[in-house]
Amino acid sequence: MYWEQVKSTREALEDLPISAKVVLMSADGKALLMRKSSGIFDLPGGKVESGEDLFGALKREVKEESGIKVKKVEFISSWVKHHPTLGDRLMLVFHGQLKKDAADIIVQLSDEHKWGEFKGPKGTFKLKDIPPGYANALHICFARYGMQ
Repeated sequence: MYWEQVKSTREALEDLPISAKVVLMSADGKALLMRKSSGIFDLPGGKVESGEDLFGALKREVKEESGIKVKKVEFISSWVKHHPTLGDRLMLVFHGQLKKDAADIIVQLSDEHKWGEFKGPKGTFKLKDIPPGYANALHICFARYGMQ
C-alpha cells in the first residue's frame, strides 16, 4: 500500500509545472525580498521551462529578475502551490550564498518587480503577507546564521 502511494505521488509530481525560487543571502545574513509589479511578495526565481535544466533555469531567472549572478544553491524546501486559475505548481526553494554584504550588492529589478531589498529577520517578518512556504524557507536560512 505504502509503495503504491509513493509511486502515484511521484507520477503526479512529474506532471506538475515547476517554479524554482531562491533565498539569496548576503554575507552579512540578509535575504533579498521582492514584490511583483502587482504588489505580491516574491523571491527571485521562476518557472522552469519544459526540457530546461532546473539549476540553469533558476540561475537564469535570478539574473533576469535581480541582475545578480548566483553560482551555487542548496535545496531548502518544497510544496505544491494551489491556484484556482493557473492550476497547481511544484514550488522548490533553494538557498544561495552571496560573498558580499547587502550594502555592496546592486539589485537591478526587471519589469516584473517593483521592489527588491535585502533585509534581516526583523525587517523580513515585519512584512505580514509572506506566504507560508516562503516564510518557512526564510526561517530556515536565517537559522543557519543563528538569526531568528
